Amino acid sequence: MSDSATPITLVRFHDGTATSNWGGRATSLALGRLAETTGHRLAAVVNGRVIVHGSPALDGARDVGWFARGARRRAVRLAGDDAAWRTLDRRESARRFAAVRRRAAGLIERAAHDPEARSVVDAYLSAPEVWVNGEGDLILSPRRRTLERTLVLMQVAQRLGLAVHLLNSILSLDPVEEPEPAMVDALAQTLEGCASVTYRDPASLELHQALLPGIPARWSPDALFLWHDEAAVTAAAEPSVRRFGPATEGLSPIVQAVVGDQQPYVLVAGSSAPRRPDDAAAARNSFERLVGEITRAGLLTVVAGTCPSDAWLESAAASCGVPWVPPTVPLGTALTVLAGASAFVSGRYHPSILATLVGTPIVLMASNSHKSESLHTVLGSARAVTHPFLNDRPDIAALADDVLAAAATPAEDRAAIRARAVALASTLVSDVRTAA
Repeated sequence: MSDSATPITLVRFHDGTATSNWGGRATSLALGRLAETTGHRLAAVVNGRVIVHGSPALDGARDVGWFARGARRRAVRLAGDDAAWRTLDRRESARRFAAVRRRAAGLIERAAHDPEARSVVDAYLSAPEVWVNGEGDLILSPRRRTLERTLVLMQVAQRLGLAVHLLNSILSLDPVEEPEPAMVDALAQTLEGCASVTYRDPASLELHQALLPGIPARWSPDALFLWHDEAAVTAAAEPSVRRFGPATEGLSPIVQAVVGDQQPYVLVAGSSAPRRPDDAAAARNSFERLVGEITRAGLLTVVAGTCPSDAWLESAAASCGVPWVPPTVPLGTALTVLAGASAFVSGRYHPSILATLVGTPIVLMASNSHKSESLHTVLGSARAVTHPFLNDRPDIAALADDVLAAAATPAEDRAAIRARAVALASTLVSDVRTAA
């Protein structure tokens, strides 16, 4: 690496300790590669734990009204009053977002005596630029703590006088609730102080232009497309290399056999679509029916938990007698399983990108935002269909038809899927170099 490389601090770097989510781990690593590919180097990182799990340094001290609000919330919950619960939730959300600036200033002040706050400030002061991995945080939902924490961290860097670049980010409305005005205000205050704002899809840019027309922004493909080179090696590997080796670490013997023997299978994963407790039965029923359709077509089903919230699928897979891949497997193993699949069906954004890198056709289900629809746009999908997620009682016959059609994709079309990923990676690198 050149000594003249510009040092940066990368915020929201997942090393697996914050969450085992495939997408979070993969895209943050890819951003490190993007930095080095475009004349930068990682001087420091802020671990994803800070945003995912929070801390007193970031979330701020509980004010004196916290206990009274907590008592009201418990009373409303016990009464089963959903409308009152949503009202309290939105009030609490508005209060938190209105305090973003105060909490950013408070974190800097706490750095004098709080080791966690000090570690964030020290990471920032290691470099003149801060790259913020927006990922899926900018979904304008009152329930989304990661959004407010990301905004606080961005404002901390701005207060320290650093150039802040938001990139690799979604911007989306919540599919259920309208955004709080305080949330949009906090977003505007933060983004207007950025040196650049880059989204990962055109739908996010369109929403930005509607909500924040005075703040310049653009979009470029997700950093994860840069992994096309390793993925190509995985896709070309012989089954004997994949089986019971480092490329299949973490898989059960059953899945090892399925992948190593090149048995045709469909890989099914979950989604971050909103789920309520009463959705569980509908989701399991839809899953079981989909597995039945795949089985009748002569294919196996393998189920992947690409995120801890997919845990319900593990028991659903067991009840159907189909194998399970846990979210904790190494990302190289994830690529191996994806490469061996005839098709991948899910509502997950980054795992679906991983599938394209190895040429595996994807069938998308709905998510907690415009993720699936926007990925179709980025990929230039010929048939941009997004099915309802399993809890929303999708038309299983139509979903199965798409899955089986994808599974029959010829080799030359799988190569075209990989070629599209390579082209998107080239566009991304060119965009970042131009901006730099």
